[in-house]
Amino acid sequence: MDKNEHSIFAYVMDQLDENGIYQGGALIDDPTPSLPRPLGSDDAYIYTAEMPPDLPGAEAVCSMLLAYADEPSATAKAVLEEALIKILCVSVCDPLVELLSEDEVPEPLLALAEDWLYTAHKRELVKYAIVILAVFGLEKLRKEHSENLWDDLVDLCRCEEFTFFLTFAYRINNIAPQDELWELVRSTRGWGRIFTLYDLECTTEEEEIWLLRHGCEIEIDYAPICLVVMRKGQLLHHLHKEQLDYKTYRGCLLIINNFIMMLDRYYIGNSDPTYIDISGIDSKTLISELLRHAERYDKTPADLIGIINISIGLQKLITDSNWAALPSNASHELVSRCEKLIYSRDWYEEVQAQLFKEDGSVNYTTAEFAFELDIDIWERLFDYLKQHPLESALFPYLLGFENDERPQKVLTFIEKNINTYTQSETALLIPLKYLETHPGTGVPIVTAALTSIYDWPRGAASIILEEWGHEQLTPALRAALITARRLSQHPLITMRIDALLENKPFSVATMLEQLSNKN
Repeated sequence: MDKNEHSIFAYVMDQLDENGIYQGGALIDDPTPSLPRPLGSDDAYIYTAEMPPDLPGAEAVCSMLLAYADEPSATAKAVLEEALIKILCVSVCDPLVELLSEDEVPEPLLALAEDWLYTAHKRELVKYAIVILAVFGLEKLRKEHSENLWDDLVDLCRCEEFTFFLTFAYRINNIAPQDELWELVRSTRGWGRIFTLYDLECTTEEEEIWLLRHGCEIEIDYAPICLVVMRKGQLLHHLHKEQLDYKTYRGCLLIINNFIMMLDRYYIGNSDPTYIDISGIDSKTLISELLRHAERYDKTPADLIGIINISIGLQKLITDSNWAALPSNASHELVSRCEKLIYSRDWYEEVQAQLFKEDGSVNYTTAEFAFELDIDIWERLFDYLKQHPLESALFPYLLGFENDERPQKVLTFIEKNINTYTQSETALLIPLKYLETHPGTGVPIVTAALTSIYDWPRGAASIILEEWGHEQLTPALRAALITARRLSQHPLITMRIDALLENKPFSVATMLEQLSNKN
């Protein structure tokens, strides 16, 4: 069956592996498949940014749903669906629940929700279905209608585009079924895991250990989740033990790295709701106890990468005079302990010996370690790139130098092999990021990205030209922009290109207004 012939539900079921993990990538209704993003990220942005709910939108949705329930028909259903796919469910779900809860859910509306759950081809309709079913009552649904529907909801929400809505449904029903939540947390690695963790309970030491080992193993950037893992996994209690096994130590190391990253990126406080609340967390003891365990596991570069990151993070807090969680003296003391572990011996010979694996491929853990310790491996990595041009993962290390002729050698090599790199969606992203702060450099790379078959590098190239300024737009770049506009499959990229061609600054407000008018 072709992907577009599936309903959302059927497609998700077809893409679950034997462990219940969704493997399907973009959903069948993805409006911008050329610009990939994590499933659930659009809803997560709106919900975690604490945007005020759209009450007028919720009232309109409620009126449309109840009007359909009064006079259900195929025509009314089609009109309703066309309207709802343009209104993000996440923006109205809170007030919509209150409005729908004023009376019993009408039978035609319940039937419509079940129909959408299994047959809808648009994700927003599936989300509205979950909300309507939640208002009816999930336990009531389970007892009076179908045990299968309860299980089907869980399986559907293994796809992280929908996990939030199931946890939302549980919450408004005042339930937190732990078997189901543990199933979800083990089968998700992005926003689904994050939303599930908030309602998860650890009742045994085995569950705490699992959470410490895996809770922060996520594929998206959301450092504050470490607080949930720290508290529910009883991190300090386990760090106080005389010894930790290696897997648990590595999990704890990842948690602390996320914690320090969070301290740098977010406002920390106890009174303002827009701040991150770290009350009850003894930051110095946590990091100090982790470093005590690190003394047992400091034998290889792989073991020390996390300690290097802690040291870098602490030094950033010191540079920024950020004392929200650690006073100055404690921060300096902890940096000193990190450096004692890192520089316990001369790593040069070991790094050179371990830079390549037995099969001849690059050992990226060792490369990262060398990069952070300023051990010069550039020539060896560049020689490898010349023999293996597709090894674009080397670019961060090869371009990570300023005031040096070496990055220019890399850019020249990329330009000579540009046809190789334009066949990949991601190969040029790191070079493009480098060029963002080097106006007028690497124009052939920017041009190739603009005229790529992929929107991702095209979008990155348009952002670069915004940063460079209109004075850098040569006739050749303008010609490339005209081609890029024709090739673009994403409205945001098209609008950026239009602004560049018109010598105007790109306006997010204008973009949102234009997108709204199109809807």
